[in-house]
Amino acid sequence: MKFLLLVTFFIPLQLMASIYSIKHKSEISDLEFLSRIPKDQFNIVLGEFHYNKLIQKNQAKYIDMIVKNQNLQGLFSLGWEFLEYKFQNDINLAVKAYESKDISWDQFIARSIPGSSNKHIEYKSIIDNVVQLDGQLIATNATRLVKNILMKDGQESLSIIDTPHVWFNPTKNYFKRFEIAMGGHADPVTLKKYFLAQHYTDAIISSKLNNTSLYKHRFLVIGSFHSDYFDGVNRYLKGNNILIKFVDRSLYTSSEWDALILNNSKFGMISDYLIY
Repeated sequence: MKFLLLVTFFIPLQLMASIYSIKHKSEISDLEFLSRIPKDQFNIVLGEFHYNKLIQKNQAKYIDMIVKNQNLQGLFSLGWEFLEYKFQNDINLAVKAYESKDISWDQFIARSIPGSSNKHIEYKSIIDNVVQLDGQLIATNATRLVKNILMKDGQESLSIIDTPHVWFNPTKNYFKRFEIAMGGHADPVTLKKYFLAQHYTDAIISSKLNNTSLYKHRFLVIGSFHSDYFDGVNRYLKGNNILIKFVDRSLYTSSEWDALILNNSKFGMISDYLIY
């Protein structure tokens, strides 16, 4: 009597990602994706939904994959929206202590994002990659206090260190998308103040990444609203920009998903790639 042995293979969550090319309207392999990444210089914008374990694991996977494929260990930077440049020196020390295992993840977060009650555990795999691959971690964002002063007193109230090197007028489509996202929860005057803080954030984050990075190969982890449709931060980053929108397929209805991958939007192409 012969027996059929059934073996079940469990594939780790981070190995199950798919890549969809918006331009070519088709899924592509990891190898094809890697072949399209410029070798001499890049800014790879990792647009995300915050605090989604699947999304952050996929971001970590592709950071690791790109760095190793191009032998960029010790030769890349990663900017993170959640880190405020006011604390860059503290963050540098925290990275060294975390790398040497002198502090835990919770202690790293406490030192890098002072006052945060959130442990940001979803982002551990990303930061672990930066540490293990000897990358430069860049704090890119202004403090909430700076943004409150901006909304209250205007651009002229900013100090030199808090003023972006370049700050364009936002596009009409960007404001329209912002207005839709706010859903009528602010009066016109307040809406304009919030939008001022929104596009200021794009400019200051890009400015810090452009001018603080020690290397030509840069990643930016940022909320996708700041990068969708090649708007926001994309207008400021210098060089070869690649926009990836990381999404969780389970959060979309069938019709929403079809609209996303078919690029049925009046605002244009949402990104170069979707990873899900």
